[in-house]
Amino acid sequence: MDRQHLSGLTFDPPNAPVCYFRQIDPDRQPFPTKDGYISMVPYTPEAWKTVFDVLEDREFLERPEFSTKRGLFESQALLYRRTAELTPSRTTAEWTKAFNDARIPCMPVRDIGDILDDPHLRSSGFFQRREHETEGAWYDMKNPVFYSAYEYKEGFEPPQLGQQTETILCELEASLD
Repeated sequence: MDRQHLSGLTFDPPNAPVCYFRQIDPDRQPFPTKDGYISMVPYTPEAWKTVFDVLEDREFLERPEFSTKRGLFESQALLYRRTAELTPSRTTAEWTKAFNDARIPCMPVRDIGDILDDPHLRSSGFFQRREHETEGAWYDMKNPVFYSAYEYKEGFEPPQLGQQTETILCELEASLD
């Protein structure tokens, strides 16, 4: 569990609700596009100005509730809702390019079922198709973290059900002595 989600329960007695509100805020979610969704992170008042420049709706920020940094922060739900109203006008690729060109962090939101086709993961060779001796083709993932004191064995076959039972039971028995 992410510590941020403990939130108010961090203290005894609790001083606020559980969960990091910004993470579960129904308005702070991926934005719909013409053909999918994008995730975008405008964290500063300056970033919101840039977002609404890219959205071609800078007038929206002229509302009184957005006149101060505090007002922008307290009215983020309105900013997110307005953004979600405008993003369906272009494709995911168009918005991703426009926001990235404007230096607003933005990425397409992909369906987990499409993960094997993710361009970055594919180009980095993260997924590797392997052949199991008895089970056939399967996908392995490269270890994303390496430690100098640990030798990572790349490409070993997963054991069959029960194949390591004897070894594990012997190690368990030895550890209880």
